[in-house]
Amino acid sequence: TIYELSKNSSYFKNQQKKAEAIEGRIEQMQAAVDVWQRNQKLFGEEHGKNEVNALVQEIELERDLSRVYLHVDMDAFYASVEERDDPSLRGVPMAVGGKAMLCTSNYEARKFGVRSAMPGFIALRLCPKLIIRKPDFNKYKEASNLTREVFARYDPGYKSMSLDEASLDITEYLRALPEVADDEDTAALVERGEATAQQIRREVTEATQLTCSVGIGCNRMIAKICADLNKPNGQYCMKPFTRESVLRFMHALPVRKVSGIGKVTERLLESLGVVKVGQIWEHRFMLFHAFPPASRRFFLRAALGCFRSSPSGSTYTRKSVSTERTFRNISERPKLLSKCRTLCTSLADTMTRKNIQARTFTLKIKTTDFHVKQRSVTLARATADGTVIFDEVSKLLLLEMPLSARLMGVRGSALVFGSRDSKSGGNVLAEMFKRAEERQRERPERRGGGECCEVGETSDDSMAARNREQCNSAADERTGLGIQDFLANMRGTRAKRHVFNVDDDGGNENEEERAEEEEEEEEDRGLFDSECNRSDGEELEDEDEDDFDIYDDALDYSDASCDGSGAEEGYAVAVEEDSDWLLSEVPGVGGQLLQTEAAHMAVED
Repeated sequence: TIYELSKNSSYFKNQQKKAEAIEGRIEQMQAAVDVWQRNQKLFGEEHGKNEVNALVQEIELERDLSRVYLHVDMDAFYASVEERDDPSLRGVPMAVGGKAMLCTSNYEARKFGVRSAMPGFIALRLCPKLIIRKPDFNKYKEASNLTREVFARYDPGYKSMSLDEASLDITEYLRALPEVADDEDTAALVERGEATAQQIRREVTEATQLTCSVGIGCNRMIAKICADLNKPNGQYCMKPFTRESVLRFMHALPVRKVSGIGKVTERLLESLGVVKVGQIWEHRFMLFHAFPPASRRFFLRAALGCFRSSPSGSTYTRKSVSTERTFRNISERPKLLSKCRTLCTSLADTMTRKNIQARTFTLKIKTTDFHVKQRSVTLARATADGTVIFDEVSKLLLLEMPLSARLMGVRGSALVFGSRDSKSGGNVLAEMFKRAEERQRERPERRGGGECCEVGETSDDSMAARNREQCNSAADERTGLGIQDFLANMRGTRAKRHVFNVDDDGGNENEEERAEEEEEEEEDRGLFDSECNRSDGEELEDEDEDDFDIYDDALDYSDASCDGSGAEEGYAVAVEEDSDWLLSEVPGVGGQLLQTEAAHMAVED
């Protein structure tokens, strides 16, 4: 049914194209494995193993079995809230969303194959009696806030993954209990952790009339996996907290159970004969030579069950903040600009609330044929002003028109933390000239005028003036613009410098498709690795507001509740702050700009 209803859609065609790209990657991986195997025959069985063994030892040194983590996952959250408020929905198949797309379904509907991120019209074909309710995110946020009040009593520094998920480090809470001895071993601590998990589930139900499932583990990743093993309204503990128990638990899992391994990576591993985590360990040397460095390390962590889990209260450095919306197809220019303004305002509100500013802003667009475009612009100063952000990002959007889009996002990076003038922003080159001229005016007169100077003019002033005249002349010859006109127009033209044409016919398209396919996997890895960028719950909440019509992964039928997981994505945009590169790359100007830079140097010196 699903195949017949979707086979002629743009999404289906795009998925076919991605499948072809995956097959190409599989061929490349197999070629890399063949090279490694030939080298083993030439140089011996130990060839290429030392680096893997060294990495294993490095990861093992990070293993910590002394802490107790809980992962709380609300059961069919949106659907459960609707059932709570309307008891007639209990025991019948129902979903939240619309005919365009569902965000979640209750357990009765899942018996018919209805899943989150499924188009509603397909769900109705699978289950004709399905009841679909429009989402009410205010209600969901209210219920989520009640659960968070419970979590904060046990771990004030809990990490909120989304509206319906949270990770808690309850170690300090357990150690502070009066009945716990100072020298109590980890096993006894784990037992108390299981009792605490039951207590949290009970308090969540009392506060919200909703149920949740809890996983207990020695790190955040294992706790997350455990939370999915006894749903709904259950809990599971990986115990005892020993290395042997962790390895036994992890090696029995299918690779897809590991958060961070999605359908693409699952297919790549399957092509090499790896379907369970234990086979990752068995084939670790082969995989080391088939995958890039980040994947190698992640696979070894999964095989060892050794994931970095920053204790509550520890800090991480945020790398970016973002928001995005998926909506019905829009091609009208005013509507696209209105959508862009809404996103920029939402991003500015989030940054202001968190006392963050950004210098680089990236526009993400997914067209109706599922091509992803990402464009970036860098300002002279960091800002959190929605008007400034919109002024710059809207120019990137205008460069792409005409277009028909189904998703739009705005991301801020190159962050500045703490209070600062959030109204500042603007063009790098114009600001550079302004600062140079201000310094020149403030500089005391060091020598008298020469024969080339006007009365009262220093030789520095004269040289700068001559250089400006030369630049204006060169600009007139090359572009028909004087330098002042050029600077006035720079805010529009400089945006082209940052364009990374991921949708061109060249090699970048495949790279962007690859990045898009692995977005979900990289997000999930980031949640549990302090080295990765992580979005917290408040950003994820922003994902869920207003324009809920269609979700990105239209036919990726997973059990996730699709509450907006991971606002922050790895944008494939190179940003160079060096003015030389910026100047030389602006289209239609070329060598004239190098003379402009020379004029700036003359004024500066």
